[in-house]
Amino acid sequence: MKSIQKIISNRNIIRYPSWDLVYEWEDVFSRELGADIGYLTYYARIINKICPALKNVLLSGRIKFIFHMIPRMGNSIDNSASVVPLIIDFFIREPRELEQFYKAYDRCKVVLISSKEAYDFLKSVNCPLPIRHLALSIPDKYAIDKYALSNKTYDLILSGRQNDRHRAWLETYMKNHPDLYYVYRVQDGGVFNYYTNKGESLGNLSTRDDFMNLIRKSKIALYATPGIEGDVKRTNGFHQVTPRFLENIACGCHIIASYEKNSDTEYYEIDKFSPNISSYEEFEEVLNRCRQQPVDIEMYEVYLAKHYTSQRAKELTSMISRI
Repeated sequence: MKSIQKIISNRNIIRYPSWDLVYEWEDVFSRELGADIGYLTYYARIINKICPALKNVLLSGRIKFIFHMIPRMGNSIDNSASVVPLIIDFFIREPRELEQFYKAYDRCKVVLISSKEAYDFLKSVNCPLPIRHLALSIPDKYAIDKYALSNKTYDLILSGRQNDRHRAWLETYMKNHPDLYYVYRVQDGGVFNYYTNKGESLGNLSTRDDFMNLIRKSKIALYATPGIEGDVKRTNGFHQVTPRFLENIACGCHIIASYEKNSDTEYYEIDKFSPNISSYEEFEEVLNRCRQQPVDIEMYEVYLAKHYTSQRAKELTSMISRI
């Protein structure tokens, strides 16, 4: 049976905070698949030293898995029958760019797309690549801990990119409910610093554990899928559910969400946690209720069991065994 034998990582050359979660996924895949983690620089150096005509010979045999934050659009050493890429963000619609995408991956035996919405779109335009859907996940080390969630300090947290509508609603809510205690972030010189609306500085939370612990202290999280309102241009109209949604659930937060209904939001069952909030009146009503009620931890546990990274490793193993 075919299996993933090596995971190719960027961790020794890319230090952006947005990649920290990727490296956590890699660690879980490595453990669950029994696959070593290799480094892209070493991988690329070997390829670059030999004749391009020998590329497929060199890369044949051991099956390698790699995360691509966005699609590669040019000639890449990852375009090989022995490389399985998982594309995290896919926002391509224009036919000419789609053709570039197809060419960039035309030697891969399988190309994994994390977004169900993007996967369905590619199927609808007759994508010639052997694509499969493998959704994003949350690392198992963040498994929900009902005892760790008993100490909720803040009413609400703005833990990631927020849309203007949520901010406007929150400002209105504060006029009527000045006792609300919440956390927000500000980007200062490329670093995200966190503050409370009471004037307290919480620092920049330099580690993932610090960040997750802050969310655990909050009762409620506001969440919006990318690509709505002013974010449409960036995502080209795609509305992929991001890992932040799963992180908020793992930290035992009520979710107040605005989202586009599509196959990705259906896959993640967002409506189990929040209606699609579309007015201030609805926002105020749901926020008031969430401030008073505890979350259903048992329901959260059952839900997250479907979305831990170890579960995705099992799904990947099944896919690879059939190529």
